[in-house]
Amino acid sequence: MENTHIDKIREFVNEHLTDEFSLSEIAGYVGYSAFHLAREFKAITGVSIMEYTRDQRVFAAAKELETDRGVCEVAMEYCFDTHASSTKAFITVF
Repeated sequence: MENTHIDKIREFVNEHLTDEFSLSEIAGYVGYSAFHLAREFKAITGVSIMEYTRDQRVFAAAKELETDRGVCEVAMEYCFDTHASSTKAFITVF
């Protein structure tokens, strides 16, 4: 897998941080099978696509929390199911 494909995956994730999406949708965007995509992304980056997605969502949500918006509102916007799941993600990342 070329780095341009890794860049396309990152581009897709970063453009859809506030949207629910599946590995199959990313694979369709890049033009690979989901299995091959997941395996190659992890081999090259050291993290799974969903770990990368979680990390990017946490970083974006952290920036939003610098505003007057509430924690729950930001958590829901960035596709965390509950306040607890967003807290767990923040602890894992930071």
